[in-house]
Amino acid sequence: MHIIPVLDLLGETVVRGVAGNRGEYRPLVSRLTASSHPLAVAIALRDQFGWNRFYVADLDAILHGRPNLQTLAELRQAGFELWVDAGFADGESLAPLAAAGVDTFILGLETWRGPRELARLCRTQPAEQFLFSLDLRGGVPLAASSDWDLSSPMALARQLDDCGIRRLILLDLADVGVGAGTSTLDLARQIRQQRPDLELITGGGVRHVADLLQLRELGVSGALVASALHDERITAADLRENGF
Repeated sequence: MHIIPVLDLLGETVVRGVAGNRGEYRPLVSRLTASSHPLAVAIALRDQFGWNRFYVADLDAILHGRPNLQTLAELRQAGFELWVDAGFADGESLAPLAAAGVDTFILGLETWRGPRELARLCRTQPAEQFLFSLDLRGGVPLAASSDWDLSSPMALARQLDDCGIRRLILLDLADVGVGAGTSTLDLARQIRQQRPDLELITGGGVRHVADLLQLRELGVSGALVASALHDERITAADLRENGF
């Protein structure tokens, strides 16, 4: 299981996410660096942990439709691989980020137009370019379209499978930054049992190495982590000692 550090970008600043309340996000305060500038934060994490791959939530794009192209370009030029959520709604909305050299596009349930558009994209583009984020808040799917099967998260996961999704993120925004643990464990277990071949990433609520060990035991492919790194509740020594 691999760890993917998260950068939440707003303006030219990394902000700290708390329970998905984006209007309340504040500049990051980290024990790893005195700066909240995206490049400085990314370099600090690389220096400390050796990571080059980052999940980037571009809040300028998600909230205001203005992708933070300059910051993304700076990160790419510094050698970082970027998984980017920029509030994509359809295949055409990927073009500006593709031109910026984004490595993986995060297609979020919260903003994506619907299953028909997703199936079309999966038919016409390489599946490895995309990760679909099954966005939840308190276990309830956050959907931009009523065309999704919202009867349960598992029903939605099956619909995504039918669309051709091979890489999936489970992200419960209510868990982010509140230090209460990861609430998607049961859902991750069910999905892993039904789809052993799926690249399954979880996000939100990782507090310490014990949480990572629990996710690894479930067979999760990767975990998104932010606050626990900057608070030093998870250190490079912790990860080495536990085989991450």
